[in-house]
Amino acid sequence: MRVLKRIRLWACALLTGLALMVLGSQPAFAAIPIGQAITGSMTYYNDIGTGSCGTAIDATSQSFVAVSYTYWTAANPNNDDLCKGISVQVTYNGKTITVPVVDKCPSCDSTRIDLSQPAFAQLADTGIGNVSGITWQFVYTNGGGNASYAALPGTWTQCASENGSCAVSGATTVAYGANGWFNYQTVSSSVSCSNSVFRDPISGVSKSCYSEPAPTTTNAWVPCADENGTCSYAGTMTVAYGANGSYKYATVPGNLGCNTTAFGGDDPASGVAKKCYLIGAPPSFSTWTQCASENGTCSFSGTHEVAFGANGKYYYRVGTGSYACSNSAFTDPIPGTAKNCYVLQ
Repeated sequence: MRVLKRIRLWACALLTGLALMVLGSQPAFAAIPIGQAITGSMTYYNDIGTGSCGTAIDATSQSFVAVSYTYWTAANPNNDDLCKGISVQVTYNGKTITVPVVDKCPSCDSTRIDLSQPAFAQLADTGIGNVSGITWQFVYTNGGGNASYAALPGTWTQCASENGSCAVSGATTVAYGANGWFNYQTVSSSVSCSNSVFRDPISGVSKSCYSEPAPTTTNAWVPCADENGTCSYAGTMTVAYGANGSYKYATVPGNLGCNTTAFGGDDPASGVAKKCYLIGAPPSFSTWTQCASENGTCSFSGTHEVAFGANGKYYYRVGTGSYACSNSAFTDPIPGTAKNCYVLQ
């Protein structure tokens, strides 16, 4: 086990920033990719002192996270956007926690996070020290403690950046794009995340690939209409149309006709009765805000899509003003697991 020890002093950060300005060689830092699922690793540390956000920390007793220096942009880290209500949601081995960003990890690359010891212990044995194969993402934490996500938690895992290889196993839907514009394919093995394979959905923009088990994965893709019916929903969602492993996809505002014409006129499974299936859209198109825990009430203004579930398994309903966050209102998408409600805004 290797526990990372770090001393972070604002004076040192200031001197470093001044030196960079004098040299004219300040590195280009990445923006905060809110809601983008990142596959990487986690370590932990047990420092006691002051974190990069300027607050007192005790990594032996408090739960929080230090994130890579590549995400910090302010000369004075106390004023960085990461210190203004940003948290990290971490998933490993079926467990998920959400912890606030309070510190910087100078030795972490962009895929590694450094948790406080108690936070790490919620996910893995601290005797391991360094765990790979985690999935994590930045989320907003509002004043009321409600986090907002660019994609529903547990859905649409980033599998590759543009021109990389998206490694999958079994029937998988892969979305390729950015900023709400996506092209899709159903694949069963690794696929190149490139314009040549998917066609360019949004020119001049850096894109990524996101994967999701293909329809008809139970409670991930929810049946919303038989062929020639209407898939009804509020806001912008992703709809699959087809049968027997052959599907066409559309990410559009509701409602959508479940027919070949609505999906471009190309029948994905000719001569076979087809259905439409619904799921929350890939990252960057929608904002899902946690609005209630299980058995609470999700309250909002106007008419919105509400999702109920956890770990990538959700049921959806359209509500006006409020909706009960319960199995009786939605039916249970993932028995034996604590669930939440999220409203699409």
